Amino acid sequence: ITDVYTNVTASPVTITYTIIPTGANGCQGNPFTYIITVNPEPVGIPGTATTCSDVAITITLNDQDVSNGMTGVTYSWTSVSNNNVTGEGLGTANIVQTLTNVTGSNQNVTYNITPTGANGCQGNPFTYIITVNPEPVVVNQTASICSDVGLNLDLDVLIPGSGDVFTYTVISSNQTAVPAGPNRTIASA
Repeated sequence: ITDVYTNVTASPVTITYTIIPTGANGCQGNPFTYIITVNPEPVGIPGTATTCSDVAITITLNDQDVSNGMTGVTYSWTSVSNNNVTGEGLGTANIVQTLTNVTGSNQNVTYNITPTGANGCQGNPFTYIITVNPEPVVVNQTASICSDVGLNLDLDVLIPGSGDVFTYTVISSNQTAVPAGPNRTIASA
């Protein structure tokens, strides 16, 4: 008997075979039964998430990540290498990663997750895809201006594209904070 059964429930299911043996001489024996218990396997639910480059992300894997209602499920996972992202890995339980996107465009990291039920039955791997958005990268800049001449620094030209927002603080060369506003006075230390 080489049947393959898929139990789509969260509970064990029994299959009963009635078998009639026949000897080499053609004589038939009494029927007997063979009962097989088919334990369920967890059925994972694929997922997606989005994070920014260099920001830690945690994907909590629990019983809600299976579609057939099994409880006590454990997980192991591996990531598919993406040459444009660093920080991928492998592990058990939750996916806790700090991914770094080394490009200027969104990158995907695919995780292959294998669920195992409390009964020891392993389910088919399912995927979780994390999109890693790039972070703006600007090298340090320098400029020289004369006293009493307005600084006209267009930060938008430092990063291609649009929609970037900049925040900044001002520190004078004597390491004191300079008051905010268009007219600043720097006193010597």
